[in-house]
Amino acid sequence: MGDRDTALARAERAHRLAPNAANVTDTYGWVLWMQSGSDRALPLLEDAAKRLPNSAEAQYHLGLALVKHG
Repeated sequence: MGDRDTALARAERAHRLAPNAANVTDTYGWVLWMQSGSDRALPLLEDAAKRLPNSAEAQYHLGLALVKHG
């Protein structure tokens, strides 16, 4: 398993274990986005940004995904 696969597997597992943790949701969405630009990432990033309005990192992740997604 490569580093990218490991990152995705760990982020996905963390999200299953703590689905209400906004930081975990942001990380999972960001890993998904970075690996494939996946449409599955956008709802996760939107949710995280909404729940973390003062997190520049979460806002950046969502903003970049939206710009790249069109």
